[in-house]
Amino acid sequence: MEKNYPEEYKNEILKKYETEKNGVRSNFLLNPSPAKLRDLCIIILTDSKNQNDLINFRNFLGFEFNIEKVRELNDQKIVNKFRPIGKFFKKESELATLFALDMAALLVNYESRPYTKFTRLVAGNTMPNEQVEETLLKENVPEKEISKTPPSSIVNFAGTNPNPKKPKKKWWNPKIALGLFSLLLLLSLGGYYLTKEKAYMVWTEDHFVKYTEKEIRDNPDLVPEKMDENRFKNFKKIVPCDTTTFFINGVEKIWYGKSLDGNEIECFTAPGLHPETKMTLKKITPYIINKYQLRKPCL
Repeated sequence: MEKNYPEEYKNEILKKYETEKNGVRSNFLLNPSPAKLRDLCIIILTDSKNQNDLINFRNFLGFEFNIEKVRELNDQKIVNKFRPIGKFFKKESELATLFALDMAALLVNYESRPYTKFTRLVAGNTMPNEQVEETLLKENVPEKEISKTPPSSIVNFAGTNPNPKKPKKKWWNPKIALGLFSLLLLLSLGGYYLTKEKAYMVWTEDHFVKYTEKEIRDNPDLVPEKMDENRFKNFKKIVPCDTTTFFINGVEKIWYGKSLDGNEIECFTAPGLHPETKMTLKKITPYIINKYQLRKPCL
């Protein structure tokens, strides 16, 4: 029977929560409000040396953790992202993404995090990131005997030097030096382009997050796109309201499309494909604005 890894992961996190809520972190976990969970996250990451935790933070909130810019986490929109985790701990609701589950695992210090590590451990590979030492067997090869060649017979003609000295060749040759320099330059450039990691971007809730090729390999559940700097910087999902600028001088500045479940209209700040449905977005119109009441008061 095929295992339901997300369900198992969720259950293990909840078991860990039941233990931790009465432990040293009870002030944060016994009544897990969004602000308390945010504070606990800061405390953990301030001392954490786990690179996966920092990647998890970026996956969940969309930016890098920086203790010097911790005030950014006071933004109410950021604090509210911890609200579903508190409800999850209290078994009032489920978490919609693996990124949120990984953050929940971090907050209760569940050791088998993130989800990718958990699945490898459950599958039986208990050493996913350790290298297996290889023992190299060295053969005892006897030294080769150096054969001695008898000296060749010397033919000596009258008036000749039996061992004439050959003129020494100059070691410096500009043509050879130039050729070697060109070869080294080509090898260096080739090595640079071969070893340079490609950049990717992954859609996370309402924006794209940048990933390296190694991070993509280490997180097989991600759905990457090739890096497009223009789309990465300008393409965001927004919730429109009465302060949203839909048009400038009659030119539309918002594009829309149906959500993945087809039940909602989602708005974006640039044209292109919907990051989840892959359908081409449409230009906003006054008819669509009125039909879906997109000018409702901002929260």
